[in-house]
Amino acid sequence: GSYTQAGLRRRKPASGQQQQQSYYRSAAGPERRIVSHTHTHSSSSSSSSSRVGGWWGRTKSRIREAFEDAAAWLVHMLCIVGLWLLKLCMMPLRAVFGPWYQYNRHIKEQQRELLAEQQLDLSDLHTVLGALPSWLTGIGGATEKLTWLNQMLAQIWPVLDPVVCQLIRSTVEPMLDDMKPPFIAAMGFQKLTLGELPLELEGIRVVGGDYQGKAGRSDSPAGGQRAAIAAAAADEDDRIELEIDFRWVGEPNISFFVELAMAGPYTRMVPKLSHLTARGTVRLGLTRLVPQLPGFGAIMFSMARTPQVKFSLDFGPALGGKFTAKPVAAFLDPFIRDTLANLLVWPNRFVVPLLPRNVTGNLDDLTLHSQGVLEVEVISARHLPKKGGAFSTVDPQVELWTQPQHHVFTSVKKSSRNPNWGQKHELLVQEPDSQLLRVILNDIDMLNVKELLRVNLLKGAANLLRSARPIGRAALPLRDICNKPFERQEMEVRLSSSEWAYELGVLDEGDESTLNLALMYKPFMDLDAASTKPMSAKGVLFVDVRQCEDLPAGDYAGGSSDPYVLLKVAGQKQQTIVAPNTHSPVYNAHYEFFNVQAQDVLTVQVWDKDSLKPDDLLGQVELPVTAIIDWSQGGKRGWRDGWWKLKGGRRGRKEGDFGRIEMKVQFRPY
Repeated sequence: GSYTQAGLRRRKPASGQQQQQSYYRSAAGPERRIVSHTHTHSSSSSSSSSRVGGWWGRTKSRIREAFEDAAAWLVHMLCIVGLWLLKLCMMPLRAVFGPWYQYNRHIKEQQRELLAEQQLDLSDLHTVLGALPSWLTGIGGATEKLTWLNQMLAQIWPVLDPVVCQLIRSTVEPMLDDMKPPFIAAMGFQKLTLGELPLELEGIRVVGGDYQGKAGRSDSPAGGQRAAIAAAAADEDDRIELEIDFRWVGEPNISFFVELAMAGPYTRMVPKLSHLTARGTVRLGLTRLVPQLPGFGAIMFSMARTPQVKFSLDFGPALGGKFTAKPVAAFLDPFIRDTLANLLVWPNRFVVPLLPRNVTGNLDDLTLHSQGVLEVEVISARHLPKKGGAFSTVDPQVELWTQPQHHVFTSVKKSSRNPNWGQKHELLVQEPDSQLLRVILNDIDMLNVKELLRVNLLKGAANLLRSARPIGRAALPLRDICNKPFERQEMEVRLSSSEWAYELGVLDEGDESTLNLALMYKPFMDLDAASTKPMSAKGVLFVDVRQCEDLPAGDYAGGSSDPYVLLKVAGQKQQTIVAPNTHSPVYNAHYEFFNVQAQDVLTVQVWDKDSLKPDDLLGQVELPVTAIIDWSQGGKRGWRDGWWKLKGGRRGRKEGDFGRIEMKVQFRPY
């Protein structure tokens, strides 16, 4: 084909350059033919090679497909074997959990039938579902919502604000004046308003009775226990007990004035109380039920437990800066946080009469009265934790109380995680059926190195010496103990590191610290004035020091006095506050003396406080306990309320002219 094409090209007429190109093609003709024959031979060789390559490719493809089929079959067989082995392994689990699954399925079928056939109340619905939805919680339970009352309280809050503030001022300011430290000359409220945000009532419940017993179980695990305790505290025929949960996050304007003793008004500071929040439970007792509106004659007001109070003190540009503000804060902070917060914690109460006395009768029995003595023997403690590392030590001390204002302490045991005490203490019991014994086990640091290393030493001065770090705590109901008087009952108490163990059913499972106690309740003996039954020779002596009159001058003739009263009996001493610059001081102080014997003598002394010389005795009176036992007043034996003349005081006055003192003295044997 190449040759014929070349020949045809030669026959064409050509001229010039085209003829020269044709010549060259003719000259190259034989070579092109040779190349063409060579290419034909190569094409035949490559065709045979292509046949062999195609066969080998098809063979490899078949081999690859065979391997893929074998691998797929192997994976399929492995899956079958795996499923069979899994089924074999599940047979024991089915044997174990199969009945449980069938039982749950049966229970659910019964629950569905119950829901379809019956009308359920909230307690039954709680049992069926295990937990109520949030929009049903509290409806029909022990605690009910008070939305309507909160709306009403918000409207009348501007009217209640000045009334409540006046009540707070009249109650707290005398306490501040009595309890202020020596370096403070005067203290009180500078401003006192509660702000525009009212108190929020979160819920109310009736304590005691069948309703509380049923609803308490659906409200919380501790509802039944709280109901039992409070039901025993309330006389079902003459009292209705209510508990109201409250929360207050207000914006009050509360500020104090503090005048230091060095220069009076020239050192006045005005600390402001800010970021105040409070939360707690109020207990209301509607008592003296009568057939006359409102249906009850008096209200008993108290706190079910210590409220949670948070605040901060702002001194602003105080005189002397932090050096004067910190000591004042060291007194004011615990006064507000502890003293005021525990002022009305049960059994303390405030009684408000609503109807005349001729309708309600005598309300004196509603006030706080001691019913007996609780003897507490602290035996030992075990498994106390070390909170300061592997090389730390524990110096434990036990603190006990039944009333917030009266605490007793054991001795401090050095470097012991399993201390033994064997010490006895006595505490008064006012409400045997509902009162709690509170116990705190503290780790005492005689010298707190952390506070010593502070940059501002005054900030940590209160915790520098004998600082106490709580290890565990417990709150024990006394009902079962008091139901068995004069019976010694030993118990091992689990201590909780966070909350009060045993209070409302709270108990931390992770805490291992225990405290061994022995408790005995000794009720008081009350004898009528006409009774000839002999009294016990051992008991508690109660002394209320009210006031003194016409005291002599202690400093110089015609001058004034700074009197205080010192009481001594059975090796025990107690002292009133110092009343400055007066001959007729008013104290209104209450004191208790335990383990008083019939042969003891109560000595009452009035002293004049002096700074630069020994105190002067202004007068005294001695009262034998045997004489107190024989006294009778108000139809009862063993007490007297009246005036006593002071004798044997400061020289320069005639005999019997040393003034007089008003007291109430009562001996309660057990």
